[in-house]
Amino acid sequence: MVFVDTDVLSIFAKIQRLPLLFVVFNQERLHIALAVENEVKMGALKGFHVAQDITVLLTQKQIQTHRPLPILRFGQFMSVGRCIFQYFCIFLRVWYLDVT
Repeated sequence: MVFVDTDVLSIFAKIQRLPLLFVVFNQERLHIALAVENEVKMGALKGFHVAQDITVLLTQKQIQTHRPLPILRFGQFMSVGRCIFQYFCIFLRVWYLDVT
């Protein structure tokens, strides 16, 4: 999995060689962060042809956007912690029964 940023995409788009990125990285798809997608979309709305060329690859799914993972709130974090703790306790009980 190869992540690229706006600079790399725009450099190859300016020289009209975006397909060369896939050859250089030997990948069928490239990946970008959500912030890069937002920046490209803003550029396309402003009429920059470079951003419009990148947007075409986004719609064709040759470039995929990865969204950030959600941040757990305290209650969710405690629930996950409790599940891990209970699993660990079960593991210790089984291990203890095997040993004795």
